[in-house]
Amino acid sequence: MDGPDLTRPRCSASRLGIRRTDHGATGLRRIPDRGSHRLDSAHYGDAVRSIRGLVAAALIGLALGAGAGFADSVPLMLNEVGKARADRSGWSQASEFVSLILDSGWAWAATAVLTGWLVSRPRRHHTGQYTATAGGTPRPIVGATAGFVALSIATVAFYAVQAPFADSWDGWRYQAQFWLARALVLGMPLGAAGVLVRRGGLAGALAALVVPAGAVLNLIVLPLPHESRMAVPAQVTIWIGAAAGVVLIVLRLVRERTRSAAPST
Repeated sequence: MDGPDLTRPRCSASRLGIRRTDHGATGLRRIPDRGSHRLDSAHYGDAVRSIRGLVAAALIGLALGAGAGFADSVPLMLNEVGKARADRSGWSQASEFVSLILDSGWAWAATAVLTGWLVSRPRRHHTGQYTATAGGTPRPIVGATAGFVALSIATVAFYAVQAPFADSWDGWRYQAQFWLARALVLGMPLGAAGVLVRRGGLAGALAALVVPAGAVLNLIVLPLPHESRMAVPAQVTIWIGAAAGVVLIVLRLVRERTRSAAPST
């Protein structure tokens, strides 16, 4: 009887992934791929985070549209539409101030940028340190989708709040369709700009300047009604907010450049 072949390398059962059962039989054990499991968990976490961001974008859009629609409807509720703006009650004056802020193009553009910035928040490891999302950087498509969701929900909410005061839906239906199309055309690039703001750097600073620059441009191209008592307070508020936004953007850029120039220890 021939002896064992000593030239053939021996392979242990553990190396082959074989385990013995309680009945003495052997079965193959599948060795889990821990790297693949971590990757699947990361993609799952990114998906959950994106869904939460889109829900937040919808809620922000709902608040914007409902708030603007309600502010526009207060004079109708108080039967003060026929009165001159300067002669209306204090409630109408307060609602007009809110309307001049919320029912403006720059505020809706800022909402799209804000939602894009929110959904691109990087995930946090259990160590408490931030890392980039899957793929190394936040995805612009998620921010673009959030911008569209926010503005489309805001449009629907705006006209839904004003619906009880509408004499006819013919003109409003056209306006709603018009602004829903604008939500797609303008909301997506503005939401993607919010992702650039999250990334930072010079591109992020330029993207962030869209909001204050848009606010100032809105005041120049479409001036507030001079017959309104709230025109000057609203205009001052917008100018102060735009100036403060520019200062914060510049300070953030300077801080980033200082950190990148500092020697690492």
